[in-house]
Amino acid sequence: MEHKLIGSQMRAERQVFNVEGTRVHPLTLSQLQKHNIKEADLERWVVENPQILGPGVQIVATQYDEWSLDSGERQKSRLDILAVDPSSQLIVVELKRESDSKIHLQAITYAAMVASFDQDTLSRAHADWLNLQNPEQSPITPENAWEELERALNREEALDPSKFSRPKIILIAESYAPQVYTTVKWLTSTANFGIDIEIHIASLFSATVDDSAQPEILSLTFQRQFPEESIEDRILSAGLSDEAIDPITNQIAREKRSRNSVEIIRNFNLVEDGQLLHLNLGTFANEYERSAVDRWIADNSHRGTAIWSTSGNANLRWSADSNPDTPWSPTGLAKHIIKQATGGPEKQSIQGPSVWWRDERSLSGIATDFQKMTSPNTETPRPPTSPTSY
Repeated sequence: MEHKLIGSQMRAERQVFNVEGTRVHPLTLSQLQKHNIKEADLERWVVENPQILGPGVQIVATQYDEWSLDSGERQKSRLDILAVDPSSQLIVVELKRESDSKIHLQAITYAAMVASFDQDTLSRAHADWLNLQNPEQSPITPENAWEELERALNREEALDPSKFSRPKIILIAESYAPQVYTTVKWLTSTANFGIDIEIHIASLFSATVDDSAQPEILSLTFQRQFPEESIEDRILSAGLSDEAIDPITNQIAREKRSRNSVEIIRNFNLVEDGQLLHLNLGTFANEYERSAVDRWIADNSHRGTAIWSTSGNANLRWSADSNPDTPWSPTGLAKHIIKQATGGPEKQSIQGPSVWWRDERSLSGIATDFQKMTSPNTETPRPPTSPTSY
């Protein structure tokens, strides 16, 4: 018999139901310990489903303990999970099955040590982990591990090790001691966005089906409880100038917002298929680049326009492309146009959704307007889909 799970996520309470045919049965909140679910189980499930940590996240290593102190001594503390997201931000994950009053202190210590990672350290950590997962296969080199990580992250640019110095901390547990909340809230409110810490709750729900021959139904959910908004959304809503925010943190936030913009537009059909977009570099390019692009487009107006396509993940079709079906991302196409116009090297970084406009609004502006309209005080809205349960 097929069972489905539906959930109602409220601020103060979450209700989960089992759907069986035309009937629904409530699942009651249970405890991980009662069902013999261990910390190692939580770790395995997060590794198998890294989207729990955020969109596009990839696991770098688990139980990492190759720390080296300035004194040359080895520090054998084990970091539960080390991951990286598509913005090049490292993620330090500390897991506890039950409440632990020191969970945040452990995670902060790990984050401080991870912040010194460079490309060599991260690639070696990932290679060692991959080789442990597949001992029967030929050993993978750190160089190949780095390349594999970049491919999995689906980045248009190379991973940026300069952003490793601002890791995100994610705490995952069934419950937390009051001092954990107090400390985390104080740190995030006083660090001026320099510290990115999230508290996630792992909740187990259970129900016994009518048929005694059927096993008990279990549903495990993961939910960010604090803060209500991601750091990139908090920076945006605060309306601070770039100078008021740590520059590396600001770069990470900008890249995440850029990726989120395209995802929101695509998922909620905010731009119609076949809609004409035009390039407007504005302040996202320097004066030389803007002048060169303007002259280049003046020779052929099609060079400055693109068509929005709802097909695939790269949603632009360049009007001047010899192959009109070639897919482009907003960032990739903007960088290509600047390179063609200037004859110079490819621009290192640009926020694609901010330079492609539909009429009088950029793609990033369209996504921001939608976020404010639908969810002014909560995290980025997601399209209606069947909730994931583990």
